[in-house]
Amino acid sequence: MTPQEIRFREVKDENLELKSLVKEQKLLIESLRVALDFSTKQNEQLTIQISYLNEQLESFKKLLFGTSSEKRTKKTEENETAII
Repeated sequence: MTPQEIRFREVKDENLELKSLVKEQKLLIESLRVALDFSTKQNEQLTIQISYLNEQLESFKKLLFGTSSEKRTKKTEENETAII
């Protein structure tokens, strides 16, 4: 075998290895895309849930600490004073 033939076989083998590596990387990229899509959707759902929970929290704060609760507290105190 001539040195050129040897080199040709080496290049051919390297080419096959590189093609195999590229194929593996394409599969990895695809699986990472799927994972990213899942994570993105999950993130969107969690963001919506956080927004909803924040709205609920604000609503409960208004119920608990709003002016109507202060009036309710004063009435309760007046009733307790009247009982005593």
